[in-house]
Amino acid sequence: MTRMCGDCSLCCRLLPVRSIGKLDGQRCKHQRHTGCRVYHGAEFPSECRIWNRRWLVDQAGETSRPDRSHIVIDIMPDYVRVKPDSADDFQPVEVVQCWIDPRYPDAHKDPEFRAFVEARAAEGILTIVRTSAKVAFILVAPCLSASKAWEEVHPQMTEETHTPRQVLDALGKRVRNE
Repeated sequence: MTRMCGDCSLCCRLLPVRSIGKLDGQRCKHQRHTGCRVYHGAEFPSECRIWNRRWLVDQAGETSRPDRSHIVIDIMPDYVRVKPDSADDFQPVEVVQCWIDPRYPDAHKDPEFRAFVEARAAEGILTIVRTSAKVAFILVAPCLSASKAWEEVHPQMTEETHTPRQVLDALGKRVRNE
């Protein structure tokens, strides 16, 4: 790894950590100005130990460090099942989850981030943009959009949280089956 978090701790604020009761958008009780107080200790939450962000391992394209781009891109791929209209059965679709600082709701319009999303879309990977555990939308790149333009698909849901599956189910007919 050549990149370092430095004084960036955006993921420590945006993401939930269930094992310590930390909600999304809440400052972590272990967070310091420059890092985590328990990073090398036994108290370090297991979710944090296995989680990583794409920027840190240089897999986020040309996007800026999360505290500058206001976007944390999850490194772990997620898969959901979608049933296109033209298919008889569900098909797996890879998605990447991106957490955006709610204080910067238009951060996803950054050209570097859009280039990252477009490159994933060309590989058949969709992007879920989250501003919280309860609010998410699909950012559809032009290569996957029927209109050939960027689209934001905001589901109208009443569930407490939006799983990737729920968000993609709300996407419905917008994703073309190539």
